[in-house]
Amino acid sequence: MAVATAKVPQVIAPTGIVPTAFTPAQVEGHYFANNGATFLLVANGSGAPVDVTAISQLTVEGLAVADSVVEVGAGVTKLLGPFNPSIFNDENGNMTVTFEAVTSVTCSIISLGI
Repeated sequence: MAVATAKVPQVIAPTGIVPTAFTPAQVEGHYFANNGATFLLVANGSGAPVDVTAISQLTVEGLAVADSVVEVGAGVTKLLGPFNPSIFNDENGNMTVTFEAVTSVTCSIISLGI
């Protein structure tokens, strides 16, 4: 089984940015630094909805907090986030997102840089 691969968020600048889109390499997803002001821009060019899952790292009194699953409809571009670091970050300050499918899906990781 493949594992999530690393990505670096783009930091928004006062002069603006052109989001750099990439195709998710595999359904196992990607991990990236999350400062609590990080967003995921997902464009689904496929003919079917695709679920994007932010993996929760939090356990409360022995119970795992549920992952956040967001459906991105067919032909839809959706901005997801921000993501609470206390729920989604691992011990290294990274969070992981996975994709139900990756065909005709692109995403950009954007951070306010605060």
